[in-house]
Amino acid sequence: MKRIDITGQTFGSLTALSMIYEPGKDSLARCSCVCGCDVIVIAYNLRSGNTSSCGCLARKMASERGKRLGAIQGKKNATHGMSNTATYAKWIDARKRCFREKDAHFAYYGGRGITMCHTWAKSFEAFLADMGVAPDGLTLERINVDGHYEPSNCRWASKLEQARNKRRVKASMETARAIRAKPQASVRELAQEFDLSEGVVWHIRNGATWKEAA
Repeated sequence: MKRIDITGQTFGSLTALSMIYEPGKDSLARCSCVCGCDVIVIAYNLRSGNTSSCGCLARKMASERGKRLGAIQGKKNATHGMSNTATYAKWIDARKRCFREKDAHFAYYGGRGITMCHTWAKSFEAFLADMGVAPDGLTLERINVDGHYEPSNCRWASKLEQARNKRRVKASMETARAIRAKPQASVRELAQEFDLSEGVVWHIRNGATWKEAA
């Protein structure tokens, strides 16, 4: 086999100090690594780039990969560790009201177009980062009762504050008939016209409340 002489050349972290030749075998190079270790490698692998350290780079990469995986696992554990908290439960409940048709409250939320922003819906961590941990005794409130679950429209509030934030319902059978007499008008337009929440208008229009006597 053709002898290769790379004495004095540097390849990655390795510098060839001397050559070793054996009949019928690939040329070998005794190298010094920047980490301080000496190693013997095939000269061709150095020139081709297949070998660039004594193994310390691979160990470093493995260590860094382990740290990254540990960090990811740590985040998962942190979230898992909050799975029994009030904050996590309130996030789950809000998401169910928006997306789960079998939820008892879906008709009042997802059923009338109220949803949760994509970031929150996909990530409890994002919800936690925006809202923080739920204070004791407070619940998740939408500032605009006809708005969505999103950072700009949510806060932690007491039940009294939530009650004060709800519009008074002034509907009557006459109002219901007037609403149903305007099938072309939007829910928002009717809510503004009759001073009702969009939720009340939606339920009247869909026959959930203020039904005509059979």
